[in-house]
Amino acid sequence: MKNKVKIASLLLAIVGLSGCEVNDPINDWADLGQQTAYVYWELKDAANAGSELDFRVYYYTDGSTVESAQVWYGVSSTITRAVTCPYISYTYTETESNEVVASHLVKEFDPATVSWDDAKSSYILDSTFPISASWASVTWANVGGSDFTETLFQTYFPGEYETNFRTALNTQIATDYHGNMKKIVVDGFMKMTAEEFETLFTTSTDAEGKTVYNITDENKATLDGIVAALSTPELLFDGKEYGVNYNCAYTLSARFQITDSKGVKSNTDIKNITVN
Repeated sequence: MKNKVKIASLLLAIVGLSGCEVNDPINDWADLGQQTAYVYWELKDAANAGSELDFRVYYYTDGSTVESAQVWYGVSSTITRAVTCPYISYTYTETESNEVVASHLVKEFDPATVSWDDAKSSYILDSTFPISASWASVTWANVGGSDFTETLFQTYFPGEYETNFRTALNTQIATDYHGNMKKIVVDGFMKMTAEEFETLFTTSTDAEGKTVYNITDENKATLDGIVAALSTPELLFDGKEYGVNYNCAYTLSARFQITDSKGVKSNTDIKNITVN
């Protein structure tokens, strides 16, 4: 008798665990208690702007018919801005991500034209949806002297970017003030001779025997003023190209949605598609 009780208890426990472990992500799209449809699609994770993206979707419902079938997607952008001061080989980078367009209806299909596949036990739709040419990636990098304009620079590097770069550049210069300032002021822009530059410093030796360059606040202000008077484009130009690198890439967050005759909407998982 005890063995029978133990076996019965074990079976109940297994049933209980099985019920708890069921993971139905499709039902997460519907209100509690609603019977959702099965819907799944296959498509690439990259596409060209201005093209049509092929896909295949499988779906079926229990006890209802499909009234509408739609593709929805939202658009987000990732922008990377980088500039390089070639005189001290320093690159400053900022990256930002933004929602450009909220999820919206892109294309609708007539469920009556979709055929049932006995082998797959589902409806199968092979079709495409459009990707606007507006979502083509944009790059402006390693720009030659004749192709660079201040207007384009301000367009691709707006707002506080230039201020942030100048602050970061000053911090980088400070890591080796004497050496970096000489590369910019003397070697790069020849604002003074090497002899004139060295007279602004005094030297001492640290505990390890290394030379330490000391500068007064007044002399430091002189050198800082020379760099501050240089425009940002001047600080980025190596004589052939401007050290600018702007890239804006778009990503679509796409889903396929069906609505049944009871008004219940069912969606695929969101597919993130990189647009080239």
